[in-house]
Amino acid sequence: MKLDSFSVIGMMSREAIHQIAELFGVPFGWGFMRRLAYLEETSAMICDRVESLLKLRTECRAGTETILCDQQIDFWLKAFQKFQWKIKDLKYPNRKRPEGITDAMIEQAKQYPIGDLIDSGSHRGKMVNCPFHEDKHPSASIKNNRVHCFSCNKTWDAISFIMETRKTDFVGAVKFLN
Repeated sequence: MKLDSFSVIGMMSREAIHQIAELFGVPFGWGFMRRLAYLEETSAMICDRVESLLKLRTECRAGTETILCDQQIDFWLKAFQKFQWKIKDLKYPNRKRPEGITDAMIEQAKQYPIGDLIDSGSHRGKMVNCPFHEDKHPSASIKNNRVHCFSCNKTWDAISFIMETRKTDFVGAVKFLN
């Protein structure tokens, strides 16, 4: 079996760790514990980063500094959430998603073309009117299947767009997009 290191790294699964451990001749348990320790240590470092940013945010006076702090906090909180999911995927590989949705359904929902969901009546190129506020001139940009509005500073993908506009939860949005 040929080992594709990029896909194995992306998989973040027990099988990937097993393949790499086998390839390098180390016990699976040792490799698994090393990976888990790395994810948990990195997760803790992210927590420390968020705490320091929250402290810095309380010291900010200017609007721009506050916005930048908020963006950094949001970025690191999302990173923390991803690391927590990776840890759970390793610890509990056979856990079921709520209400019958699968990882494949989530991935398909993430890939749903965001441009098909947004009323792009007046747009030029990848600029569209933001659906979340009164927008006379396009202020939202579509890139990499995500949208960012430069007026209201909101960023979303297909799942979060459906959650917001249809007032549904994550499961409902994933089911709607499938």
